Amino acid sequence: MSDRGESEVPWKLLVRDGLILVASLWVWRLATGGAAQAGGLFFKTSSVASGILLGLVWGYAAHEWGHLAGARLGRAMIHLRTEFLSVQLFRFHTQENDRSSFLWMAWGGLVVLWIQAAAFAALLPLDTVGGLAAVIFALAGALLTTVVEGPIAWRVLRGGALPRC
Repeated sequence: MSDRGESEVPWKLLVRDGLILVASLWVWRLATGGAAQAGGLFFKTSSVASGILLGLVWGYAAHEWGHLAGARLGRAMIHLRTEFLSVQLFRFHTQENDRSSFLWMAWGGLVVLWIQAAAFAALLPLDTVGGLAAVIFALAGALLTTVVEGPIAWRVLRGGALPRC
């Protein structure tokens, strides 16, 4: 499907991601609560693993949905995905878009990812191993993604050619 910033939403993927986010939060809360009550190596390990999962899952969702929000704000021509197992929410072809649309899309993914990481740092308990693991992985994911994608967006912002997508 092709469009230029209309309000269509990939509903199937929104529901999928919403369920995954809720499930990851539920597992994290269950594991973190169990670790706090029971202690012990198994519960601490479960709490850390659930924190890692929470940081990665929420970071992925923030990043991908941030790209989609940026593409929409930049009035980009995008091709929405409909496959339930699709990792990307849409396809962005640089030959169908201009520099401004690309930059909106690129920075959208990075900005929303950093907002999500900051929200984790502000809202999750840092005095639990599960909370600390979630915050560390959210911040590490934001940093790694910025290191990988940031230079591309920066180069385009400074007048470089759009990457082939």
